[in-house]
Amino acid sequence: MSEQPVDVVLHLREKGNELFTSGQYTHAAETYSSALKQCEGATDTALPLYKNRAACYLKLERYEDAVADATAALKISPDDVKSLFRRSQALEQLGKPEDAYKDIKFLLHIDPKNKAAAAACRRLMIALSTKADVHSTTDGKVTEALKQLLEVGQSQQQRVKAAKMLAVLAQEEAGAEYIFRIDGVSKFLPLLSGDDGELALPLLLTLAHLCDGHKSRASAVLSQVTSETLSSLLASVGESTGLNN
Repeated sequence: MSEQPVDVVLHLREKGNELFTSGQYTHAAETYSSALKQCEGATDTALPLYKNRAACYLKLERYEDAVADATAALKISPDDVKSLFRRSQALEQLGKPEDAYKDIKFLLHIDPKNKAAAAACRRLMIALSTKADVHSTTDGKVTEALKQLLEVGQSQQQRVKAAKMLAVLAQEEAGAEYIFRIDGVSKFLPLLSGDDGELALPLLLTLAHLCDGHKSRASAVLSQVTSETLSSLLASVGESTGLNN
């Protein structure tokens, strides 16, 4: 950059800092954006601007944008402590504790005495442990529901109850992912070939939950369901609910 743009960038950066300090986070972010337009590829000059704008986005709860700016800063300086910390904060807010933990662990490797990072690390470890417990509990419930559904000798009432439980568990991502991972669909699909609408309805809901919001899983699930099975299933559900009348 020429000398004049450098002066402009520094002026905008200082103005952005003042706005941030006064709590005017939107205006501060806009000012940092204006400064970035003047950088013309000068990475050393852009680094603090990305970091500072990421801080604005955190305050504004624009977490995806905060991750993007922190990542841009880390491409310039992979060991930048503030960028690692801010990206970790944003990732945690986005419900990605595993990724947030990776950033914090790397930060603590660089700066072992960072108290804020150490506190965040402890919090994330607890979150990950809790998440693991939830998955463990959900996995067990899915396994038991499938067992009750498929085991020879179960009464009709027990099968329907198990199918309904499976549909409930499939509403949560942890349950849906575990059902898919253990190939639960292929296990209960044979039950859909009959005319038992009372059993078919909750299993149809289970399939719907598995497909909802997850394109690759939906594609894999639907590839297992033949048109004949689907037609039979819908007919059974229609008879069970009186929709065919």
